[in-house]
Amino acid sequence: MKALKRIGCLTLILLSLSASVGFGIEPGEIQSKAAILIEAETGQILYSKNIEESLPLASITKLMTYLLVMDAVDKGEVSLEDQVKISTRAAKEKGSSYYLQAGEEIPLRELIEVTLIVSANDAAFAMAEHVGGTAEDFVVSMNKRAAELGMTATHFLNPNGMPMTEGANVSSVQDIAILSRHLIETYGDKMLPVTDKGFHENQNRRFFKENTNKLLKQIPEMDGFKTGYTQEAGYCLSSTMVVTAKDGTELDFRLIAVALGAATEAQRNEEVQKLLEYGREIYGRQRIIKAKERIAQAYQWGIKDLSIQLLAQEDIILFGPRQSVVKSKEVRMMPNYSFFIREGKKIAELHITLYNDQVVVTDLVAEKDMVTLPIGIIIGKGWQNMITYVSQFFR
Repeated sequence: MKALKRIGCLTLILLSLSASVGFGIEPGEIQSKAAILIEAETGQILYSKNIEESLPLASITKLMTYLLVMDAVDKGEVSLEDQVKISTRAAKEKGSSYYLQAGEEIPLRELIEVTLIVSANDAAFAMAEHVGGTAEDFVVSMNKRAAELGMTATHFLNPNGMPMTEGANVSSVQDIAILSRHLIETYGDKMLPVTDKGFHENQNRRFFKENTNKLLKQIPEMDGFKTGYTQEAGYCLSSTMVVTAKDGTELDFRLIAVALGAATEAQRNEEVQKLLEYGREIYGRQRIIKAKERIAQAYQWGIKDLSIQLLAQEDIILFGPRQSVVKSKEVRMMPNYSFFIREGKKIAELHITLYNDQVVVTDLVAEKDMVTLPIGIIIGKGWQNMITYVSQFFR
């Protein structure tokens, strides 16, 4: 014998739930050995080429050096105002240089700036010794931190990316994107104002050098991160920029693009710019549903006079292809709802299927109370359900 059916039932009418499907074009052929484009907040990959391949990364190494220095600052182990005594070993580091002299003392804050802006190898080495005690101990910490972040294709031999007889520091574009994203989340407010500077100047040292990231001049929204070059690594860059909302339904978002192994500086810059422009044009961060927005209309027992609006409980903000982030929307009524409905009561769920087949779910709640029903409807519906029950019993 079947169970007695619930006396109340809700008939559902959806209110303008549209669906669209489609995908953006690719940013064209990328000649760099490996490249990746991600959205910073979610980590969503928007473009990829050889993203797991371990490749020499040259001075992009300095991003990990900066992370460990800032971690030590946060822990109170060192201070940005520390006077760092320069060792003979640090002063002898070759390549891009701040022309440090053995025995002199330089503020840690200053060493950070020249490391990030002009990629000074001697400054990075001096910081590693100051924080780690020795460069070798600092490198152990670098590899440990990489493992903690899930950078599985990364191995460091030194703190500045210079080639060694033992080999070179290696990583993948995916790992560098992980590191770059972590830096934005953790120290972005301190780091980006530095990496966004066009040059570093110290008149007392008669020092002036432009930022090694020439794309800062070409893309006003770009504010980081770090370049790299050695003969073995080729031209490398981890970069980031904010994409400004195009209209009132969109929100700003941040992109991270990494390229390793470009043949020339011009090729590296052109390809990173191409990746960032692709992300800007094709993707968006949109408010798909507003809190308290009317999503559907339900009718108790299918009676027009017993209607109630179902409201979204919260904002739904999604990132994806601007023209096709939502594939479909479906309202699913809760199986056990109360006969008498109170304002704010969960009545249904809205299931939103995205372009990548992921599903986002949010609650739909009653706009107002429905606790008083006309006596005639109660008697009529009660009698109708009783007849249905009796007929099922004898069947």
